[in-house]
Amino acid sequence: MRNVVSALLIILALVVSAVAEPALWLQKNVIEQDGFVQLAGPLGSNKSFQEGLSSVVASQATASIDLPPQLNDLATTLIQNTARSIYAEPGYDQA
Repeated sequence: MRNVVSALLIILALVVSAVAEPALWLQKNVIEQDGFVQLAGPLGSNKSFQEGLSSVVASQATASIDLPPQLNDLATTLIQNTARSIYAEPGYDQA
């Protein structure tokens, strides 16, 4: 009986550690501000990432709005230009 309980406790310990490791990584690198800045900071200055993000935001936003086809391209361009302007703001690097 002791062997069965020991085996179950070992399995429980392995399951708990399998959940704890990713949770600790998330806490350190996503939830805490310093870790998130270190992880995502380089993306803020990557021009190709910014351009891709602007395009995705514009296409997703216009896909969720039911516009006539004539206005769809105009809306996409306006949203993409607005998203690009965020990167040009003076305080963007500090943010």
